[in-house]
This record gives sequence, C-alpha cells and structure tokens, in this order.
Amino acid sequence: MTPEQTKLVQQSFARLAPAADAVAEMFYRELFALDPGLRKLFKSDLAQQGRKLMSLLGTAIGNLDRLESETHVTIVRQIHSGHRGR
Repeated sequence: MTPEQTKLVQQSFARLAPAADAVAEMFYRELFALDPGLRKLFKSDLAQQGRKLMSLLGTAIGNLDRLESETHVTIVRQIHSGHRGR
C-alpha cells in the first residue's frame, strides 16, 4: 500500500470507530445472510465477539504503516489461532 492509501484506510476506520458496536453487528448480520451456516461457529456472545473484531481491526489498521512489525505478526497469529479448527 502507498502511504496515501494507508492514510485513507486509517481515516475511514477512524470515522467508523464511534459506531463500532453497530458496525460489528452489521458485519455479522451480512456475514450470516451470505452464509447462514457460519452462525453455528460463533457460540459466544456476538456483541463481545464484535468488540473483539473491531479492536483487532483497529490495531491492525492503526499499524498499516508497519506491516512487517512484530505487532502485525502477533495480530495475524491471534486471529489465526482464534479461528483454527472452526
């Protein structure tokens, strides 16, 4: 990504942050509409899951200018380990 693209993504996400709960709810609603079978994979509280999703996205997007950093590697590993075996 170019520095300008990175900045645009970060600015766009910053505009969504105040409505994080609603954004996450919309994401899962659309996800399950596209594939209702995925719903059974989410056994925990979806509101809590949505907060985790938005937090991880916020961290990842906030560090887009450091894609090779340990932070991004850690985030990707967390996402992967949380979804392994689903």
